[in-house]
Amino acid sequence: AYLLTVILSAMIAALGMRSGQTAVVIGAMVIAPLLGPTMGMALAATLGDWRLGRRALTTLVVGVVAALAFATALGGLVEIDLAVPELLSRSIVRPADVALALASGAVGVLAFSQGASLSLVGVMIAVALVPPLAAAGLFFGHGYGALGFSALFLFTINLVCINVAGIVMFLVQGLPPKSWRLTGGILTVWTTMLLILATLIAGRVAFGVASVELVSRLVEVLKGR
Repeated sequence: AYLLTVILSAMIAALGMRSGQTAVVIGAMVIAPLLGPTMGMALAATLGDWRLGRRALTTLVVGVVAALAFATALGGLVEIDLAVPELLSRSIVRPADVALALASGAVGVLAFSQGASLSLVGVMIAVALVPPLAAAGLFFGHGYGALGFSALFLFTINLVCINVAGIVMFLVQGLPPKSWRLTGGILTVWTTMLLILATLIAGRVAFGVASVELVSRLVEVLKGR
């Protein structure tokens, strides 16, 4: 059931982005099959629960591989227009995306711990995991490697930010870790990854790699090859 949900979500997101239908893409965001295991990883890191952490990580990896593989196969079967904003936007990562993902991850943990389903729906839409994967698959399926890796970069940013914000918010709410050293170590690893990614974003912005204009020129080159 989980794999089918991931694959169908990736299909909905991919076809919605391909045709530029924002409402369809939002539908894929609301399904959000990868948000559960991501939150599970943050909870496991906070509690120091290795069994939960392994299950959450395995579930997430399987879902990511399934979504990416299916979207790549789909990308080889359908035509895409690189100029469609819904698709092109998944290949552009800006510093504001980091702040958005951190804030959304924090709100997601609060909604998760308090059972606020409406707030969780908002988080699913604000920090989506499946659409960047689906976009990467479509790009890879057409041989647009640079755009595909940019979409994977956005996915990675969202994933890391959710875990950093999730662990911090679980601790703020008073969830007691079994070992502060273990939880602190895991949080340090996630934070280091976030700093590295943020540095890469800053470098991309400084050299204009993350600009809409440059990506648009790259699209023109790829379409004319």
